[in-house]
Amino acid sequence: MVNLSSVSYFLGWAYFISWGLASYPPILLNIRLKSVEGISIDFLYLNLVGYLSYTTSIFMLFFNSFVREQYALKYTSASELAKDPSHRHYPLLQLNDVAYTVHGLFCVLILFYQVHFSNFKKSRTTLSSSTRGLLYLVGILCTITIGNVLLLKDRASFKLLDIAELLGYIKVFMSVSKYIPQLIYNHQRKSTKGWAINSTILDIFGGVSSLGQLFLDGYLNNDLSSIWGNTSKLMLALVTIAFDIFFLLQHYVIFPKYYKPQVISLSDFK
Repeated sequence: MVNLSSVSYFLGWAYFISWGLASYPPILLNIRLKSVEGISIDFLYLNLVGYLSYTTSIFMLFFNSFVREQYALKYTSASELAKDPSHRHYPLLQLNDVAYTVHGLFCVLILFYQVHFSNFKKSRTTLSSSTRGLLYLVGILCTITIGNVLLLKDRASFKLLDIAELLGYIKVFMSVSKYIPQLIYNHQRKSTKGWAINSTILDIFGGVSSLGQLFLDGYLNNDLSSIWGNTSKLMLALVTIAFDIFFLLQHYVIFPKYYKPQVISLSDFK
């Protein structure tokens, strides 16, 4: 009989490895081409803000016992507590979720260095007005939320969980927002040159694995309702899969004449 806990463990680290490996083709391709022209500056900044937000959210939900108890109180119904006072719904997160956020943030910082501090060939290095406006809006929203939480006189309403969940939602929103400029950028150039399609393929596999782990963990914990409580992880996987399908269409269907398979070997970096 298949051990479902082992399957969940495998799926979790499979998505970490897939999404982790997906971060490297753009970095290596930039080194090979000595150019970052294939990277949208808007994509980079939205990705950076998204990873900063998500890393903070995951750390709060995974390591902070106070936040975890607030989560349990919010997502455990009164009827469930009446049946079993010891029963609690906790975030369906594993160590691989923590590893993913930390590694992803590290890779985005490498891209940030390549764009701003390397001598690689660059195109536009200033943010569009729409992206600047979006980042200002996110900053204002975070300030208001954190201010409300910290300044509430009713200490029973003091919920760090609100901040953790908001940061998770920001990551999902940033993921949607970051993909759109890259899709438009590819369309304007009528090309996906400089865009590492291998990352997209790994992204899809990672999204499916992450989704599979989330649903399987809910099943193993007899807690399918908590799947919806882990909104950021759920939506992140769905958004990733959806947009990666669009990137594949651009690369292989819409702009196929610009596609020439290239093999990147270690000798290219010697």
